[in-house]
Amino acid sequence: MYRWLVPRVVFPLAERLGGRRMWTETCRLKALQWRPQSELEARALERLRGLLMHAAAHVPHYRDLFRRVGMEPEDIRTLSDLSHLPITTKADLRAGFPARTTAHNLPEHRRQKMLTSGSTGLPFEFYWDRSCAEVLRGTALFFQEWAGAAIWDTRILIASPAYFYTNIAPESRFRPLIRRKVLGERIVNLPANELTTAKFRTLVNQAPGEDATSFEVIPHPSGPWPHSSGKRG
Repeated sequence: MYRWLVPRVVFPLAERLGGRRMWTETCRLKALQWRPQSELEARALERLRGLLMHAAAHVPHYRDLFRRVGMEPEDIRTLSDLSHLPITTKADLRAGFPARTTAHNLPEHRRQKMLTSGSTGLPFEFYWDRSCAEVLRGTALFFQEWAGAAIWDTRILIASPAYFYTNIAPESRFRPLIRRKVLGERIVNLPANELTTAKFRTLVNQAPGEDATSFEVIPHPSGPWPHSSGKRG
């Protein structure tokens, strides 16, 4: 039921009523992936130039970086030209956060503070633009489909360590319930510090739903966890 209902009714209706363009973005990416490689490379380079020009104009860290090496964003004409720029490390960004690493033209009300779990070191704080939320969600849905898992398939979320959630606001308990009823979404959370092979296998074997053989492992958006999917068997 969900396989037919969600893409044909639920997502389009949600866009019409709420104005959120997640499904439109997913469909755009689906169509774009089949364009010629030369076109995709040209698009990527064009978007990269825009990103570099924005960073040099509005982010102090990157403005100073370009000045230090005597370059302008317009000097980046090919991907290989990026090798002329020094690598920016997390330590560099952490030391300058937020004044030197946040775009000055990004209004306060559009800044959403994010925090990585620190699984490989210290937690890393940054902002993302709230206006990009639907693009990010649409992109995530697109790549989830690439992995062979639909939104109504049971997913095992290898989440950040349990202690991480003391630093962020908990999600409303009603939101997962609504998503389950409307989208058929089922997510099982498994904190990374509690992950064992036996526990993971048990969760996969207990996966409910019409297609109980399908599973996906997805990272928490705040943590650098690996992504995989497959069939149980």
